[in-house]
Amino acid sequence: MKIVQVSLICVLVLGGCATPAGRAEAHVGPKPLFTPVPEYPVELRASGKQGKALVEFIVTTEGNVVEAKVIEADHPLFGVAALQAVRRWKFTPPRIGDRKVNDRLQIPIYFALEDKPNQPSEPTTMSVTTPAAQEPRRP
Repeated sequence: MKIVQVSLICVLVLGGCATPAGRAEAHVGPKPLFTPVPEYPVELRASGKQGKALVEFIVTTEGNVVEAKVIEADHPLFGVAALQAVRRWKFTPPRIGDRKVNDRLQIPIYFALEDKPNQPSEPTTMSVTTPAAQEPRRP
């Protein structure tokens, strides 16, 4: 029995913005509200293929995802699956001070198969792991 695991590691662009007076305003990155899990491509799951897709996108002032694109993928089908999911994601709007702003993010999405010993035969299941603290990555 294998468990399918799709790990989402959110890498937010963090920083600040200088005001005309020279003081920095706090940057508050987008927080995920709705992040449906990508479908593990059936063909790749059946062949035991694992890998990742790095997706870049913009979170708008309304919290929507736009301009999503695959930066790199271990297999084209991982890229397609990642894009289909990311385009549906919703976030809180990013801010600098009191102003809503657009924010560009890069998120690696990992597709992994793990053996689950001593379990009766069950349908394959999918889980998502989103680590809370990650180093920022600028696109």
